[in-house]
Parts: sequence; structure tokens; C-alpha cells
Amino acid sequence: MIRLFSIFFKMDFNTLPTALDLFNAAYKNFNRYKKGCPKCKAKGFLKPFAGYDHNLVDYCNKSILEGHVEIRRLSCSSCQGTFGVLPDIFIPHKSYNIIFILKVLKAYYCRTGTVEALCRQFGISTSTFYAWKKRYLIHKSLYLGSLAKYFYKTDPHLNELCNICLTPFLHHFFNRFGFSFLQYSKTAEYGST
Repeated sequence: MIRLFSIFFKMDFNTLPTALDLFNAAYKNFNRYKKGCPKCKAKGFLKPFAGYDHNLVDYCNKSILEGHVEIRRLSCSSCQGTFGVLPDIFIPHKSYNIIFILKVLKAYYCRTGTVEALCRQFGISTSTFYAWKKRYLIHKSLYLGSLAKYFYKTDPHLNELCNICLTPFLHHFFNRFGFSFLQYSKTAEYGST
């Protein structure tokens, strides 16, 4: 998988465009000739291979938007590996983008209503909400360490102006752990074996 980390920290979180606009901007700025192969690190060997449809769920202007995008796949002529090119707004294997999930979590942590009302507002089930919350807390603890909860009375990632979408955090997390923030990982969920 090739992740495109280039968008969020250059934007104002309060006036973000739609997920589709962010997706298109990421692909527009992607240069396969400058990107090294994730497997063999060779540059200039990535070629278009195929693509696949991906569901895209967004929340804009107090309404849910559902659509589809095509994820590009590239092959490396050096090592014969194939890779999907996934912009940073996507969590691998999920339809909901990271901004959508962070909006839900921010609303929860800011206590704008009950969990049931929150789930109705965003069109998700309570089990989906609790899965997102659990994964968020696990990944935050993984990144900050087990002592972080003693240093913060409120959650700086969701409540401060400099939230994780406005910094290179997503890129750093991926480089450090080998999977994306809020992506399911057995290592994160159950500890390394």
C-alpha cells in the first residue's frame, strides 16, 4: 500500500472541503515517478496497473454523503509488487473517512448529546461508534504511551485547535507502526506476539 500524506496539515479543519475533493486533490498531487516502491524502494519503476471501487462516506453541512471513488493500483517493474494508492483521508478497508470519524469522536468528547443522539445524527450504529472509540483510545495510547492519560485532563487531539488532521501526525503514526491511525491491527488490539 502506498499512502499519500500531503493534505491535512495544510488545511483549516473547520473549512475542509468534501472527502471527494480531498481525494481528488491527493491524486492530483501524486507523482508516481518521484515515489519509491514500498517494497524495494526503487524510484521511477511504478506503473499504472489497475484500480478498484471504494465506498466513500462523508458528513458535510449536517448531512451524510455516500459515493464511490476508484483507488489506483500501481505495479513496480523492479520487484513486480503491486500496491494500492490510498490518500490519507481513507482508513484502509473502511468506507468512513478519518475526518468523519474524528467529527463523531469530537462531538462525543465535547459532550454535545447522548451517544444514541450522536449515532442518529451521523447515521451510524452504537456498536460502530464504540468500535471507533475503542480503536481511537488504543491507538492514542499506543502512540503516546501508557502514561499519557495522566498528563491530559482533556483530549488534545480532538479539543485543541491543532488537532491531528492539521499536523503530520497521520504520517508519523503510519511510519512508526506500519498501519494507519484507526485501522484495525491485531498488534495494536491484542499486543505484539
